[in-house]
Amino acid sequence: MDYMDMLAKLGVGNAHPGGYAGTLRLITHFGFRHGQSVLEVGCGTGRTACRLAAMGCRVTAVDSHPVMLEKAEKRAAAEGVQVRWMKGLAEELPFPDHSFDRVLVESVTVFADAGKAIAEYLRVLKPGGLLLDRELLAAGPLPEELAAELRDSYGIARLRTAEEWRRLLADKGFGETALWDYRPMTPQLWEDVVMFPDPHQFADRDLGRFPTLWETARRYDELMNAHQSLFEHGVIIGRKRQAGGQPG
Repeated sequence: MDYMDMLAKLGVGNAHPGGYAGTLRLITHFGFRHGQSVLEVGCGTGRTACRLAAMGCRVTAVDSHPVMLEKAEKRAAAEGVQVRWMKGLAEELPFPDHSFDRVLVESVTVFADAGKAIAEYLRVLKPGGLLLDRELLAAGPLPEELAAELRDSYGIARLRTAEEWRRLLADKGFGETALWDYRPMTPQLWEDVVMFPDPHQFADRDLGRFPTLWETARRYDELMNAHQSLFEHGVIIGRKRQAGGQPG
């Protein structure tokens, strides 16, 4: 079973590096405000988007997976919040230029054509707007066998280092770039489940009919654990230049 299909069937809302604990750190540190226009790219089942909406942000959330969006809509209804959900790709965002104060991404760009996606994030940000993108990072050069496994099994064409991400943002036109919450990769998913249980994780009822689902989950966990020292994660920050061309 495809990795994204597995997450959709399970209804997982915290599969990104750092888990929901990392999401809460980010939201607190960067001070999302009431009335801010926020785009979440690759919203999955909507846990982060709904949290921001509950804080009073004007949230638009995009995902390419129809089952993810269906479960995100159910979550929003259960939590009583308003989010504009839309189907779309990170590389082809369906919005006009200069639409959002902030673009938030959690482990999505690594699965996309990163150059095209970063250019789209920049395009839809307002002048002075902020990109916050938490991604899986390479601690250094990866063994070819591991790089091939990431590419062939999970669609990660290239796992970049933190510095490579910063250079990519600068090359695409961001005026300021930085990295925040830079950490080694540790198994956090089950700790996250205990510390931050998700009351609106809508798992499919027929999971027993899909033995390949559990095989996909097992293989991913084994891969991450076996090569844990080669992975890191962090939030890549980019600020769009002001209208006059100056950094934000």
